[in-house]
Amino acid sequence: MNRRVLRVSPTEVRVEVAGAALSAEAHEGDPAAALGRLAIHETTLRRGQWTVVIGPPQAQLRRLASFPPVSARKLRAIVATQPARYFRPVDGDFITDAAWFAGGPGERLATLVAVPERAASSLLESARANGVRIDRLAVAGMEGTPFSLFPLAERRRRIASSRGAVARLAGLVAAVWVAGVGYSAMELTREAHQIERRLATVRPAAAAVRRAREAAKAAESMLRVVDSVRSERATAVRGLGAIVDGLTREAYLRTVVITQDSLEMAGSAPSPSAVVKRLADGGGLEAVKLHPPRARSSATGLAEFEVAARLRRTR
Repeated sequence: MNRRVLRVSPTEVRVEVAGAALSAEAHEGDPAAALGRLAIHETTLRRGQWTVVIGPPQAQLRRLASFPPVSARKLRAIVATQPARYFRPVDGDFITDAAWFAGGPGERLATLVAVPERAASSLLESARANGVRIDRLAVAGMEGTPFSLFPLAERRRRIASSRGAVARLAGLVAAVWVAGVGYSAMELTREAHQIERRLATVRPAAAAVRRAREAAKAAESMLRVVDSVRSERATAVRGLGAIVDGLTREAYLRTVVITQDSLEMAGSAPSPSAVVKRLADGGGLEAVKLHPPRARSSATGLAEFEVAARLRRTR
């Protein structure tokens, strides 16, 4: 049984908390007024949630074994639409509920409960006015059964209150989220400013390093050009020296092409083979090849020749 119970009857309101009992007399059959008087003197009533147990004759309880075997939902609907068929008449409307319970072997009992709506509403209003929180309304003899005995207006008020609580919670969560996002944005902005200040201090040095690197690259390119020119000049000098050493006085040159490691020339000589031999023996060329000689000129007695060779690498 609930440790916080208010037992209500036409003559008194009794408070039961963990076995201790307090009570107030209900004058002229008004339990709501008795609850108000008791709440003024007993601060215990304003702490925690309470189950109100309404006793007879206000609460009515019936168990029927002959009720048609319908679903629990339909059972409640039948009782709610025909309360006068199952309960004694009262002044005003009923609040009803019903459920199935096991009876004897293989037997089900339809348990029907009812309380006067006027009495339940008065008790709830008195409790709310005096700071007493009512969690559930029950009937004597069925305290552990979760029957729904709140008036319709009270159910709507509680639904609206719970929705409002959910909305407030959602608003609080949203506010916390927005505050968190705002704080994160502020932190990010502050860190961005710090990084910007640090970058401002290193930008001049970085620019100087970049200019030095660009100057070094330009100097390196210039040195490569100088080395290339120097190498080409040395190659040309070596090639010309080899030609001078290899040509006879009777030979004539028309063209000379010298690259990094090769040489090609064309001309006329009384004996092209003698030219090739002198070029090969000179020491400055290697792999000297004579292309097939052309016809000898009857006027000069000279034969045209084309020679290809490689410049010998210096050690």
